[in-house]
Amino acid sequence: MGLVFVAMNVHQNAKFVLVIADYPEKLGDIASSKWEIFLTTANKNKSTDVETRKILKNVWQIDLKTEMNVLIYVMNLAKMNSIPLRILFLDDAPDWIHYSEPLPGKTNIASH
Repeated sequence: MGLVFVAMNVHQNAKFVLVIADYPEKLGDIASSKWEIFLTTANKNKSTDVETRKILKNVWQIDLKTEMNVLIYVMNLAKMNSIPLRILFLDDAPDWIHYSEPLPGKTNIASH
């Protein structure tokens, strides 16, 4: 995997990475057990605490400056369980917009 990073030159500017684990449909009958093993193990890892932000049970935002070990851990765990990953390198921390549906009779517009 290191060769891919070097060839793409993403490691020089990337500060964060978004990792998305995809359900391994190609594994057929054993996909469900591999998926559960992967998710349980990945989310129990103590190194996913401080700088790593779990967006969903299968999506992590990782700070490459302080948490490169988490990226390596998740990549190795995915490889061992045949879990496909999508990895997006980011030049800076994403500026997340938090949105939720308004409750009945309410609006999401803040009053000033």
